[in-house]
Amino acid sequence: MRRISINSISINAILVMVITATAFLASCSKRDDNIDLFDGLPPRLATLLVESDDSTLTLYARETGLETFVEAKRHFETLIQNMSQQNYLRHADILYPLQKRLSMVLAQEFDYDFCLNDLEFLQTFSPIERQEIMIKRANIWLTSYEPDLTYETRIDSLHGYSTTMAGIPDTYGVAIANMTLSCMYGAIGDRKREKSYLIDANNGFVELGFDRMICQALGVLGTIYEREGKVDSMEICYQTARELAIKSHLSDQISRFSYFYARRYSRMGRLALANDLFNEAIELCKKYKGGCLEIRFILHAMEFYADNSCWETVERMLARAKILDKIYEDSRYSNRFSLGIKIMEARLHMAHGEVKKANSLFSETKELNKTEPNFVNPDDHLYYWSKGLLDNGLAAEAIEIINHGLVNSRQKAQPREEIKFLTLKASAELEIGNVAEARKTIERFDAISPELKNPLMHEWITRDVIRAKIAMTEDDMTGALACVEEGLGRLRSFVDLMDISVQGYLWINECIELRRLMHELIAYDPKLGYGAELFWRSLPLNIGTKKTDPNTSYALALNATIGSGIAARPYPDGSFVDYLGTLTEKAISYMRELDAIHCMYIMDNNHITRFTLSPDGIQRATIPCTREELHSLVIETHKCMSGEEYTNGTADSADVHNNLSKLSQYLLPDDLYKYARPGTPRTLLITTDDFLSRIPFETFNIGSGGEYIPLLKDFDVAYLRYFETRNAPIRSDNPGIIIVNSHSSKSARNRFPFGRRLSFVKAEGQAVAALDKNAILLKGLDATKHEIMNRWEEASYLYFATHIMRDPEIPFLVLIPLETPEGSSSPESGYLDFTDIRSADFSRCNVVVLSGCSSGAPSVSTRNIGPSLGDAFLDAGAAVVISTFWDVKDEEAQTLMTSYARKLRTGGQSNIKALCGARRMLFNENPDSRNSFSWASYAVHTGGLKR
Repeated sequence: MRRISINSISINAILVMVITATAFLASCSKRDDNIDLFDGLPPRLATLLVESDDSTLTLYARETGLETFVEAKRHFETLIQNMSQQNYLRHADILYPLQKRLSMVLAQEFDYDFCLNDLEFLQTFSPIERQEIMIKRANIWLTSYEPDLTYETRIDSLHGYSTTMAGIPDTYGVAIANMTLSCMYGAIGDRKREKSYLIDANNGFVELGFDRMICQALGVLGTIYEREGKVDSMEICYQTARELAIKSHLSDQISRFSYFYARRYSRMGRLALANDLFNEAIELCKKYKGGCLEIRFILHAMEFYADNSCWETVERMLARAKILDKIYEDSRYSNRFSLGIKIMEARLHMAHGEVKKANSLFSETKELNKTEPNFVNPDDHLYYWSKGLLDNGLAAEAIEIINHGLVNSRQKAQPREEIKFLTLKASAELEIGNVAEARKTIERFDAISPELKNPLMHEWITRDVIRAKIAMTEDDMTGALACVEEGLGRLRSFVDLMDISVQGYLWINECIELRRLMHELIAYDPKLGYGAELFWRSLPLNIGTKKTDPNTSYALALNATIGSGIAARPYPDGSFVDYLGTLTEKAISYMRELDAIHCMYIMDNNHITRFTLSPDGIQRATIPCTREELHSLVIETHKCMSGEEYTNGTADSADVHNNLSKLSQYLLPDDLYKYARPGTPRTLLITTDDFLSRIPFETFNIGSGGEYIPLLKDFDVAYLRYFETRNAPIRSDNPGIIIVNSHSSKSARNRFPFGRRLSFVKAEGQAVAALDKNAILLKGLDATKHEIMNRWEEASYLYFATHIMRDPEIPFLVLIPLETPEGSSSPESGYLDFTDIRSADFSRCNVVVLSGCSSGAPSVSTRNIGPSLGDAFLDAGAAVVISTFWDVKDEEAQTLMTSYARKLRTGGQSNIKALCGARRMLFNENPDSRNSFSWASYAVHTGGLKR
């Protein structure tokens, strides 16, 4: 995923450059012989700086506090920055002693570092010599941002500057040369020199006692250790730097390390923790009075939300960023932050399809970027612009922007950037029918890909899709299928290496075009199409199965893989087509054993396909309505059944029944009823896709003449996630665990919209426990994360009578809240998240019950639909998951689930028959429940056919 490249080195480095060098490179044309050096300072402080001794100045500092002296120090820095060169030389001998006195007080009284050692070093030179040193230092920084120079040329220049600074000798000059060299070597992929020069730079800053730059260097070094998988070393760097930043009151550095951790956890899929840390970075910047730097961390947070398609949250945060940008419009960072804000706003407009507004903003940022190339990577700016145009169907307009990106990346010898633009260009050229140019672009992709030491996953899959499409334009269907087969094999290999996280699931969904081509090329045979979809549904089971280092993040797990992309994993039964045929035959055999019918749905941009496996074989059909029409129908019906549109929670109107009749006609096979067996319901397995997972099929109206008869009356309806499990389940007679939590920790209640306390969950949990005397009941303070995770892999079942938290800002953030242990400071100790669940082994678990509100609802964003918590349990090996479609009333949940548990324990029924029987009984016996559809809120999901 692309993101604004707010260079972690450059922002703080440029702060130092402004302090020490900018004045000498940006001489003002105006001349003012009557400069008042103290104008703007508190009168008392101005007097003490001129007339008093150090002890009196120190007493004043104790009275007024840190901020007064920090602002005074910045006052002189700003004054120097705006002086003409002539005026600087006239006042330099006064300014340096004043800055030194302020720095001494800050260091001695507040442990606040402000380059004191370096000021003393510079004061040993005359103003003219000092100016020459400053110009050399500034040129070191500027060399790294020269867009017209290759990296090799810049590196040679930096080595020359380093030698010059060592001859002065200027310790700070050598250190910044080493830090900049580290950046350059990192950009060309020389990891050894990148790390070596950074360590040398840090040693120089330590010698000077320059806390800000020590924090800067340790932060970057920590990210290098993270990339290497040396998490302990990363932690040492981050913690050391953060403690130093707090000691020296460096607001931006304190917040920066919260951001580093947030970025790390985001890549690992720990969205809840990442979200907390992104917000913590903003709050810490406020707390330590970072002023305009708060905008920087708001921009970081917006990148996180934008990458997860949380555009409503981005819009809200943009409003805050704009207010701050206006307040601090005179700050030295104003142009940089305005640039970041405009780019994010342009991305927002593109996401909403407002192309004209986005183009206008991107054009503005193109000009701003020329003056602030160090803040936002110009290639990122062009990438967002061109990709937005392509996503909005404007391929011809996108090509012009893409070509600019290609020129830039080639001039700077950046193969990674070039490959990203090449895939965009090939897609755009193919879109406008320029097949020859698309083929030429892919050939260039293949030529430079060996230069990459780690593959770009999305780009490689896109490359295979484009090759298949090119073959199809030439009527070479065999060649196209071979390209798709290679892409699918490569996709499986990538999936093996991913972190077990929500992002991994979302990334698979983003490869939807490969799935579409797969079905298009084998549409001639319904059996192959059915097997192909079974194969696609099983991909999430393989996430993280071949990772060698559990601490390596999702984005970095590929560093140890093959150079030019990654080899496609072979299929176990020879060719891809043979493999699909084998899957289908196994499924047919298993369905016969179960005496079940299976309906599987596939969403495309234009239509919906249904595969039906019945005793008569496999049929493929296209649903007779548009995607948009069906989506509106599903959402409207869901709102009615869940009670969202009714204050009394009922939905017995003819309109709802009419909607359910339409859904039945659209989605169910015409001949389904001939397989029904009244009195002994047959199992009907449903595999949904996209928004269809939000509606209970068992409510579909199969009645006639105005009578409402739900599908559940004649079929035991269950939801099949995939065909085969990764590992064979282990039948377990171990005790089950019942987790009861009617409320959550204070921090969780402050953050999430829980509403009322769950007053019936305690009774529900105890009622279930009464049916199983061996069950382990964890409730209240005993229901901690540590206690649950210590026991849950051995449990024969898990029953959660708890809240389910869904963050309104991040649709993919779904958690099970727990009690936070006394004395715990870790925010993640108070909940179970997707990665906690998915990383466990539940192959001994016969059933997981998530008796909380909307526990089975998928994670929905504008981009795609992510997994639910129930999916996490199934993919971790649980045989069956029972969850809810919408919020349920406590008393209704208690009635239904107690009935289910009783049928399961005393009747010897399967989970599917027990839950369907309990719902059928509630539907038949309770007219109120029949009207409110509370009987339909719970559903049973199974992870595989062979159980």
